[in-house]
Amino acid sequence: MAGYRIEINRNLCMGAGECVYSAPQAFALDEDEKAIVLDASAATDEQIETAVRGCPNFAIRTYRVEG
Repeated sequence: MAGYRIEINRNLCMGAGECVYSAPQAFALDEDEKAIVLDASAATDEQIETAVRGCPNFAIRTYRVEG
């Protein structure tokens, strides 16, 4: 089963929350209003991909992993 490893560039993240809206099981905003990954496996591939595409500052990178 394939999954994702997700990295968020906190210098680029402006806290728009599009990732949280697209995949609330996988993302949240922390106390600094920056995106964090909760559980990438809790969201569907489509939700993760939508979150990545929706990030206005391109702060989210994903890497497919098999496992």
